[in-house]
Amino acid sequence: MSVSVVRLFVLLIALPLLGAAAGNAAQATIGIAPPRVEHLVGPGAMVRDAILVTNPGDVTLRVRVEVADFSVEEDGTVVQLPPGGDPSSLARYLRVSPLEMSVSPGQRAVFRYEVKAPEQFTHLRALLSFVSEPEVPANGGPYVVIATTMRIPFYVENRRMASGVLHVLQAQVDRGDDNDQLLHLELKVVNQGDRLVRAGGRLEVQPVDGGPMDTFEVNRAGEAVLPGLTRVWSFTVGPVPPESLIVGLRLETSWRSEHRSRHLVSAVPASGD
Repeated sequence: MSVSVVRLFVLLIALPLLGAAAGNAAQATIGIAPPRVEHLVGPGAMVRDAILVTNPGDVTLRVRVEVADFSVEEDGTVVQLPPGGDPSSLARYLRVSPLEMSVSPGQRAVFRYEVKAPEQFTHLRALLSFVSEPEVPANGGPYVVIATTMRIPFYVENRRMASGVLHVLQAQVDRGDDNDQLLHLELKVVNQGDRLVRAGGRLEVQPVDGGPMDTFEVNRAGEAVLPGLTRVWSFTVGPVPPESLIVGLRLETSWRSEHRSRHLVSAVPASGD
């Protein structure tokens, strides 16, 4: 007897699926650790480790691994590319085993990987997709299967290459369009180094006429800028006082350098002005 299965595909970036399908449905929920993989190695080095996939749900999942190249656009959009075509592709040097396995409820699966770095390289990367789909009974149905895809980035960089260094192309601070108690920071940066950069920073906000200083974190999530790429970041922080403000921006541009700039933000107009 054939089984009728309708598959719905959901893409997630390092987030579990929340929610349920109506009717006679099965859904996939997994956890992945670590949320990203980064190795700093020398030419020709061998790296071996593992990625853990956990099934916290109540149905057995079939999990498979897919490897792709990727790039990141200025606005942070991740663009998946066919494996092996990009100059920074890690796909040809990466082996994952197994590529597919069943994970019972409450159990953890180990996907082991091996990377043999080439003798000449700078920065290599890949996007690992873990596609999970509930295993349905061989009879009964029909079933609606929610298959999810969770993706994590995988980086291997040459320790002999220059560290990533951010150059700030633009830094603009204004009050929020919809809420003048908030500040909006727009940053445009480019990574001029050979390795990725995770730049943290802060905004130091103080009234022009004096008063207590408020500090707000910038890029708290540690979002990376890949070598040679430009990124545009937008951050909203607050609340801030209505007076004219002096805003100091401090942004780590490398492990040993920092960008500093000062910005004047006008006071909120009085009612009736």
